[in-house]
Amino acid sequence: MRRDVNKKMENILNGIDKNTINSGKRSIEQLLSTPEGKKLAERLGNIDKNKVIDQFMKMDPAEMKKKLIGRGVIGFPVGIAIGYVITVIISICIGDGVFHPVTPELVNKMGSELNAILIQTGLSGIMGTGFAMASVIWEIDSWSLVKQSGIYFAIACVIMFPISYFANWMPHSTGGILSYVGIFVAIFLAAWAAQYSVWKRKIKKMNEGIKENNDMN
Repeated sequence: MRRDVNKKMENILNGIDKNTINSGKRSIEQLLSTPEGKKLAERLGNIDKNKVIDQFMKMDPAEMKKKLIGRGVIGFPVGIAIGYVITVIISICIGDGVFHPVTPELVNKMGSELNAILIQTGLSGIMGTGFAMASVIWEIDSWSLVKQSGIYFAIACVIMFPISYFANWMPHSTGGILSYVGIFVAIFLAAWAAQYSVWKRKIKKMNEGIKENNDMN
């Protein structure tokens, strides 16, 4: 049965550029306003277009795997850069006028500054890779914003807190950990609010474009 359905869908989609449909489509309305979307809608006939197209727009596993690998590779050096910025902030907080590429606690733990730097560089890269790979969550259109935000926040916590604790980016005390968690949550909420605002403007602009297109037709 599944093979028959897949075969019928392949016949419907034959000659339609799937990449064009997948690229940047954030709603069914936007998809249907494109030439490829109109072609797809015509072939669907009396079938429930919204249901089928909504299913089609879900991220393909192969496409998701490709994005995960690509973003993970890019995220590693970005994570190292973020780690460097964190050490600059820590050096400012120490306030002795000296730049500390790693915290003194990590140097003592690793036995030498070089070992500490190597470990911290690797951890920073892993952190960047994790955040970059998790960003595909925002492109799963079948998930609600609440679900996307909750899962991304959970992944961010699992990645960030163990690395920060091991690298001694946070004080190993109850007060220090709570302060670090508070700062992390505040930064996450600020970034989320900014992203939400950007997408809200994009969606508003997109809807206005669709309305203008419908008025012209």
